[in-house]
Amino acid sequence: VCDLRNNLDSWNAALVLGAPHTGKSCAIKLLANALPLLTEAQLNTRPVGLGRGSQTVTSIAPYVLNPMALTLTALFGTGDTPRDDNDACGGLLRHTLLRCCESAREYPQEQQWLIFDGPVDSSWIDGMNTMFGSSRALCLPTGESIPIPRSTKLIFETCSISGATPGVISRMGVVSIGD
Repeated sequence: VCDLRNNLDSWNAALVLGAPHTGKSCAIKLLANALPLLTEAQLNTRPVGLGRGSQTVTSIAPYVLNPMALTLTALFGTGDTPRDDNDACGGLLRHTLLRCCESAREYPQEQQWLIFDGPVDSSWIDGMNTMFGSSRALCLPTGESIPIPRSTKLIFETCSISGATPGVISRMGVVSIGD
């Protein structure tokens, strides 16, 4: 849990890797419940800052997706320009990121955790490369670019990274749970 917190403070994305039933989801949920309490305790005991990458966090808003359960079109959109934020042709990832942006504006002390639960595969994760870099934006087939707020954390919960390229894995922090 401490490793996951440190990774989320240091990286744009964290990969939680482990066999099924090793406690990956429990570790994520435990940190989500503990982080607001830790922040509050640190504020009460440390008058100057919380450390590298830390912010005052009053709550965590989790958004969980299983990309392998979706087609690429359902995840990234059809390539047609969406008419509005809720237009299905924009894809579920676009819709979810826009909700994260909205939440970040309305609740500045909340963190949004976008959790990708399931095997990591190059068919969908390579489309997210721009999210891991310094630009922190999702570039969609329509040409639209959605900047990801600093309060939005990307977490990949998986038992397998065999379908991912080394370039993608090297751009995120890795936490191994279990063996």
